[in-house]
Parts: sequence; C-alpha cells; structure tokens
Amino acid sequence: TGLFPDTNYVVYCYHIDLNTCEICSDIYRQVIRTAKPSTVAFEVDMDLEVSGAVVTQTVTPADKEVYYYTGCWSVEDFYKYYGFSAVMEETFVTKWNESVTNAVNIGYYAYQHVDNNCFKGDKVIVHENLKASTDYVFFIFSVNRETGFASSDILIKEVSTQKAHASNMTITI
Repeated sequence: TGLFPDTNYVVYCYHIDLNTCEICSDIYRQVIRTAKPSTVAFEVDMDLEVSGAVVTQTVTPADKEVYYYTGCWSVEDFYKYYGFSAVMEETFVTKWNESVTNAVNIGYYAYQHVDNNCFKGDKVIVHENLKASTDYVFFIFSVNRETGFASSDILIKEVSTQKAHASNMTITI
C-alpha cells in the first residue's frame, strides 16, 4: 500500500466526468490513521563493553528465531540531525518503518529488506569507527519479517566512549 503505520492521511473522494475531466460531485474528505503495527514481547539482553573508542555490542535474544534491527548514533549527531525536540524512541522506529516502505515502493519485498538489514540469534558487533570521549546510544527492536515493520518496544542504552588508546605502532623513515 505504500503507507506508513500509525500515520494520519487525508483521503479524498469525488466523481470526475471522464469526457470533460471536470469534477461533478461534492468533494468528500476524510482523515484516517493507519493502524499501529501489533507489538510482541521481545526479551533481549544487550550488553555494551567500552574499550577506548571501541564498543563491543553483545545481543542475546531469548527467542533465537526473532528478527531484530539494531544500530547506534552519537547523541550529539542525533540532535544535530533530527533537532532537540526529536524523541529517540520514536525516531529510530519511524525511520526503520520508513525504510521498509521505501524498499517496498522500489520493488523489494519486505522480507528481503529484513534479511538484508536485520539479525536473528546471538550476535556480537564490534563498533570500531566511533569518536573518542563521545556519548552514544545503542538501540534494538524486533521486526516482523512479513511486514518488515518494527514489532516490539525499543530498548535503548547509552554509553560513553573513552579516550582513544595510544598506538604502539612505530613508523621508520
């Protein structure tokens, strides 16, 4: 359908004379709201281990067959990009759901988008390209493979990276 879940839309209905291309009835206007995707309980442990400017994210879901999406943002970058009134919990889920709709609109099936961007089962992700001495948020939520949409509440954890470790690399000229 190309519509985002839990979103207001305006539906217009009117009769057009196909010979003259003129509107020949009153215009009916109705505001509708698409359904919120049903959510399921998603039991997951997400541990974050910080070592300098590297964060190791360990994800352990209770149900190893549930698909989930996870990501991270620097807190500063999030508010620069989305504005200080943005709510992380809503923004991350909304942006994921929009990405699903966009993928479907260009010809992918929702399950293909999920398969290409989500995980299932235990996962260890090493985030090596982070800035030192910076606050980050890591998030995770389950995803319905058939619809592609987020299907659980979001879990968010915040950590701060430390100063980067000095390199022991020697350069000889």
